[in-house]
Amino acid sequence: MTPIETKNLEVATEAVQNDSVPNNPRRAFSKRAIAITAVLTACAALAIVTGLRSRLTAETRLRESAQASAIPYVDVVSPKASADADEIALPGSTSAFNDTPIYARTSGYLKSVSVDIGDRVKSGQVLFTLDRRPLEATMMQAQANLQRDIAQAANAKVVAQRYADLAKNGIATTEQLETSRMVHEGNLVRAADQAPLVVINQVAPIYVSFAIPESRLPDLKRFMGQGTLQVEAKPPNDERASSHGHITFIDNSVDQTTGTIRIKATFTNEDRRLWPGQFVNVIVALTKDPTAVVVPTSAVQVGQQGQYTYVVKADKSVEYRTVIVERTAGLETVIKSGLKPAETVVTDGYLRIVQGSRVSIKGEETQVTP
Repeated sequence: MTPIETKNLEVATEAVQNDSVPNNPRRAFSKRAIAITAVLTACAALAIVTGLRSRLTAETRLRESAQASAIPYVDVVSPKASADADEIALPGSTSAFNDTPIYARTSGYLKSVSVDIGDRVKSGQVLFTLDRRPLEATMMQAQANLQRDIAQAANAKVVAQRYADLAKNGIATTEQLETSRMVHEGNLVRAADQAPLVVINQVAPIYVSFAIPESRLPDLKRFMGQGTLQVEAKPPNDERASSHGHITFIDNSVDQTTGTIRIKATFTNEDRRLWPGQFVNVIVALTKDPTAVVVPTSAVQVGQQGQYTYVVKADKSVEYRTVIVERTAGLETVIKSGLKPAETVVTDGYLRIVQGSRVSIKGEETQVTP
């Protein structure tokens, strides 16, 4: 209570006490009226002071609220330095490194089959065995015929020599000499079955084929000129790490129908994880930059002076910063120049800020004083 209010209450109290004297009614009435007036005045003054105090408090709160609402809230993030890669994600399929059908080279009955579908085989392994008896009989017959032909050839040689001597002496004719020299050789007979006995696929190593858009062909050729390009392949729904290979073949023409060019990569496939004819997800890593500065794509805006972002400084003011973008891949953008990993950039709330604006960061309890 203020000194004026205290003084008024004391006067009112003294007037009430003096009013208890019975000797002077008019004086008592006058004092009573003065006391009532003083009390009413004190109450009015108290109400005025209280009202003024409440108004000042409300105005202060309103001003603070207006100041707080004038400071925009923004989302921020710090650029990260990571081993970013320029990659091409594509669908692909696998194929055997070698595809070898096995045909029968002679006719005969199969005596045994030493391989089953899906078995692994190695060089020199016996797969099929034919019944030898008919073949041995045929061979013995061929050997007998050979001995006969050898004897006939020797006899023909003697006869030819005899006719040569007779022709020299003018006894035999020239036609008889030429006929005696004609000798017939045997033919090798092979089975002509069109269906192979078995098809052997070499799966280690294995090929992975895919097609890239022709628009990425210059990048592919440029980075292949710098070294071997690595390729990753992984079957769908496989949580294990990707298999790694390298590009070994580029088709010599672009498919005009699809606008793509066929690529083939070789994988060692020692764990037999990839199988011929299987669908796989392929990633071609063109290049990797271990010091790349990466920010969310939403942090980079486009203005009249090009691409830019806002950097939040230590005093919570923002700085307009032009940047040069290396490339954008989905939700992430690689910055070539203009930002450092230690800085903080705005990702949301651009519409309410300009160069030098003070901001409040969403999620922080303290607010910035403008």
